[in-house]
Amino acid sequence: MPNPEIQAILGFLTQPGSTPWPIATETWLTLCDESEIEELMDSLCAISPPLAPEQHQYWDWLVDQILTRLAAQPAWECMFRTDLFTSLYAHLGATSKSRNQLVQFLAKRAFQEDLQAVVEVITTDPPIDELHVGTALAPLIQNSDLEWELIFPALLDGISNPTTAASILDLANFATRKGHLPAHPAGDMVPHLNLMLSTIVKQLDVLSETQASPNDMHDVAQQVEQAVALAVSLCDSLSLISNESSTPALYQAMGLTHRRVQTEAAAALARLGEADGETHLIEMASQPASRLRVIQYARELGIESKLDPSLVTEAAVAESQLALFLSEPTQLGFPPQVLETIESRTCFWPGYDDPVTNHLIRFRYEMGEMSYENIGIAGAMTFAISEDLGALSHDEAYAYFAGIHAEHDDIYELAIDQLTEPQRIDADRCERRIHDSGFEGVEPVLLGRLFERTALVAVATKDGNSGFVIASAEEIQWINQPPSPRPITAYQAYDIYKGTVLLNTFNP
Repeated sequence: MPNPEIQAILGFLTQPGSTPWPIATETWLTLCDESEIEELMDSLCAISPPLAPEQHQYWDWLVDQILTRLAAQPAWECMFRTDLFTSLYAHLGATSKSRNQLVQFLAKRAFQEDLQAVVEVITTDPPIDELHVGTALAPLIQNSDLEWELIFPALLDGISNPTTAASILDLANFATRKGHLPAHPAGDMVPHLNLMLSTIVKQLDVLSETQASPNDMHDVAQQVEQAVALAVSLCDSLSLISNESSTPALYQAMGLTHRRVQTEAAAALARLGEADGETHLIEMASQPASRLRVIQYARELGIESKLDPSLVTEAAVAESQLALFLSEPTQLGFPPQVLETIESRTCFWPGYDDPVTNHLIRFRYEMGEMSYENIGIAGAMTFAISEDLGALSHDEAYAYFAGIHAEHDDIYELAIDQLTEPQRIDADRCERRIHDSGFEGVEPVLLGRLFERTALVAVATKDGNSGFVIASAEEIQWINQPPSPRPITAYQAYDIYKGTVLLNTFNP
């Protein structure tokens, strides 16, 4: 007799509406037994797969719930048939965002049949996003008892696919470096790897000269990111294999303008005994975005003493950390041309038991006739924002970074129009303190709670200057905010207040 809950799920998938999944479905998935999940997974492969984008969201949610249910116990205790996962994987189609999760589960469970299935999927029908490939293979790195001979050399059949090549080589490099394999599994493929690297270098050369339109910039950036990732993986592989025939391709890579590829190629050449590679590697320490990696490689090679001492100081390392942060795709995507440490300070910091040294760093981008400048931090945290912090004092800047990530049930803020009647009374009391202190043009914006302290943040003027005033029963804090194309907001002013209180508490 068909399971009524499963039939309801199948009916919802075949005729999705605009409503979310019924709560009853989520409850059933949490409480059902493994045989029912097996039946559900089998049944899913018997109905039409998701085709339209609006259908995918329902299937993705369901797959996530199934895997969440299975994650309630160790993966290796789950005795589900491997083909349940591979069949559903194939059924979902290439555009599904859930496929990598199914492969990831098999990689984590790592039965013999699972590993063989992972290899088969990655080499013949991989996820279309290289990030998803990396996510799917990640559990293999964390498994200290993995039977690597079930993975390599078979997985190398996938390196001809640009979506999978970097992840496969990274996995092979890891296994070789950790001694899980007697030799690099791609050792017999050196000519092919050399050709791949030369081809990638030419591709990056072309992309660096490409004048992309605003509509094409994202696609070009993705191509560059994919090509750089593969070039880096290839350089690492060739250095581990250590075949002299690879030096021409590595010299080509070292001649690129891309700092990361230059660094990896130089390190690979240095490992092969090439003096020019060592020299170039040492020179790359002058580039903040490359500095951390150069220092690491110099230590591995025993040539750390050749580095300029000014480039290995704590402040220089901090500048490198910020440059890498700003280079992330979620930030500005490339490092600034100028970084300058403007102050270093050791103190107790929220979340740390012992004093920690933080560095305030001014950075600047030069983009033709335009420039962009701001202040970031490195140390206890590495962070920067788009709003202009340049007008803040050093104390205020440290306070902002200390306050921005302060999280607790008793730390929150509410917009002024969201206040309850008791909160309104508190806000009015704070506003009177602001007026009594001589501020003008007072416009309350939000009310914050910091444990026992209640504080009002308002826009105001003081001595003809615009800014924010934060008033509580304990103190009044003024934050000057001169005109700027990227002014801070009232919420960031409150972060400064929170950080000020916290730092003063930790550092009386």
